[in-house]
Amino acid sequence: MPIIAALILTELIIQAIKTKSPLYVALMDARKAFDIVWHLGLMREMHKFGLTGDNWLFFKRWYENLKSKIKWKGLLSNSIEEQQGVRQGGIWSPTAYKIFINSLLQTFERNQLGACIGPIYCGIPTVADDVALISTDPYELQTMLNVQADHANKLRYLLSEQKSTILVYNDKLPKSWSLNGKSVTLSESAVHLGIDRNITKNAGVKEVVNKRRIPIEGEIHKKILKTFGNIIRNDKSVEREIAFRQLAMKDEKSGSWFTKLHNLTVIYGLPSPYDIIENPPSKISWNRLVNNCINNHFLQNLKKEAKEKSSLKYINFNDSNIGTVHNIWKSSGLTPYSINMAAIKVKIATGIMILQYQRSRFSKNCISAICPLCNIEPEDMTHFILKCEKLSSIRNRFMQELKSLLVDCNKPPLLIQELFDDKENLLHLIIDCTSYHFLTYKEQVRIETLTRGLCYKLYHKRLLLMSE
Repeated sequence: MPIIAALILTELIIQAIKTKSPLYVALMDARKAFDIVWHLGLMREMHKFGLTGDNWLFFKRWYENLKSKIKWKGLLSNSIEEQQGVRQGGIWSPTAYKIFINSLLQTFERNQLGACIGPIYCGIPTVADDVALISTDPYELQTMLNVQADHANKLRYLLSEQKSTILVYNDKLPKSWSLNGKSVTLSESAVHLGIDRNITKNAGVKEVVNKRRIPIEGEIHKKILKTFGNIIRNDKSVEREIAFRQLAMKDEKSGSWFTKLHNLTVIYGLPSPYDIIENPPSKISWNRLVNNCINNHFLQNLKKEAKEKSSLKYINFNDSNIGTVHNIWKSSGLTPYSINMAAIKVKIATGIMILQYQRSRFSKNCISAICPLCNIEPEDMTHFILKCEKLSSIRNRFMQELKSLLVDCNKPPLLIQELFDDKENLLHLIIDCTSYHFLTYKEQVRIETLTRGLCYKLYHKRLLLMSE
């Protein structure tokens, strides 16, 4: 998994920076790696890997007499015999390449060439053709480069000296390395497995574009916690050994990924990694628990912050859930006109629409708060929606329809009277009727449709009068 290889490199970088010891990372680039795999070499590597009998013969025949044709403007070329490259788009192609490169990884691990985390060998974290050679000794790194160059020559694939690069951490003395007799470039930053690595930073940076329902911080934490679940379920793996070692040996000041992980479990009320590492939960149950705990954490924070903002006091957050659409949008449908009306109502409901009262506050009373339409009293939300005389022709019609709607819904007359006599209750009904649980969902939609029209008409009538 790319994320595991990236995690191993991150841990090594953090360890080097915290201990102020040198670390040398060679990010290798194989030219068109999947396209130039030597078929006979692949068959030999498969046999060395343990693939024998009919299974080996199956792959041998699968790669024999491969022919391709080029289609151009509806015409096909003559057949071209393929003697190299894994099958394009084949489900087994990534696995075939991993077997092809496996003998290189075994050579490094068998000879312990490269860096370690404690006693755990971590010198060559690799995902298919993305190979990273990592060492704490510059001479050892040159040996590792020579070993890979020799492997490439034997199996007839090419390494690019220009695209391969080396990152040097905590060593300012001049250094140089070569590959096939040519110098390898030293860089301050490079991209490995989609992550931008920089020698001035502990961790890499990955651009994340996500359709998210909670802050990106929460989505990242979900990825971290789910990755930990994958690690501890992968029995007898290097990454699980690293997890055991780092949790046992590192404290919070170490900067280790695993100590940060422990802090996340505390924040979100999840079981401690120390408690579940020996008896890992299943993937489904762990992922569900992580999603629920993180979603609930941010939902409660959202509700708490919303209650502290006076501009949102008429919106019902108590019934909100991660992933649910608010009734203002849900009831608007898909027609452009309804969506436009919903957008206007959202501006009013959330205080984005600036009325004269807000202008006065923002200017520290340098601007008058009095309504510019009727010049009677300060123009706040209550005045704009319920009281301004200049907007009464629109308001009265909608209020009568709203009262008739409640009567049609068989609501008690005393309840209707109480709603309309108290301006706070009436504003709640107009801005967000979902706070009244005596209304059914269909009734809420009908009321929302009506009050959406009211807010839209009031808004445009105000604009018209202001422009005169």
